[in-house]
Amino acid sequence: MDSLYVTLTTFAIICGGAMLGFIIKGYLREHHLAPQTHDSVKLATGVVATLTALVLGLLIGSAKQSFDARAGEARTFAINLTLLDRSMRLYEPPLIEEEKSLVKFSKAMRDQLWGFGAATTVTNVEVLSQLDQARNEFRRLDPQTLQNKALKDRYMKLSDTLILAANELLQLDQAPIPAHMIGIVDGWLALIFIGFALFAPFNGVSIVAIGSGAGAVAMALFIIVEMSAPFQGFITVPSRTMDNAIAQISTGGTQFLARMSASEEIK
Repeated sequence: MDSLYVTLTTFAIICGGAMLGFIIKGYLREHHLAPQTHDSVKLATGVVATLTALVLGLLIGSAKQSFDARAGEARTFAINLTLLDRSMRLYEPPLIEEEKSLVKFSKAMRDQLWGFGAATTVTNVEVLSQLDQARNEFRRLDPQTLQNKALKDRYMKLSDTLILAANELLQLDQAPIPAHMIGIVDGWLALIFIGFALFAPFNGVSIVAIGSGAGAVAMALFIIVEMSAPFQGFITVPSRTMDNAIAQISTGGTQFLARMSASEEIK
């Protein structure tokens, strides 16, 4: 769901409702504008406004909770990546190919989530297959020492945790808010502003006030839609944690390979 499209549509619907209210006002007779009628319209408008505020509050709360949950999952995912990388450096002989596979998977995962690089041409299955390749290499390990056996078990557990977390992050529904719910809220907002315009004078102050209210409500829906897609758009989960994890894995792997080359030359 495009947040900018939702925002502009909501703003247009609200402004259209207000203009409709001003037009209807021009056809009303004097007794239609009596104080009793005014009170009735205010009461009905207040009820709809209360319902709308309640729904918007629930949507914002739900979107914020989902956003924070995804941010936590991404942070935990990055931490598990670094834990697996550190453990892989303790195995003898060195896990060079597995280290390369982990770096490749980490970069592909970041690109796929945040839309970096060639992510648009790579499918989720292809990204996960890179971790599957590393897991298959872990399975083929034949440890001969107690330390290596314990490390192999840890690799399998961490890689299982990573594959589950990666599946959840990649399969995340990027539009959890049903479009018809947004449509209902827009309809309620149009009714509210029709009620406002029926008894408001048609002048510059009223137009600015209604436009400001329409803009504020439209931006609320913008925030809701943006937070419902936590890895895309203007409001996103920062990729800094994942970038740091990749930098740590890549730097550590490079230093590890350099030390191995140096030790072989000494021998």
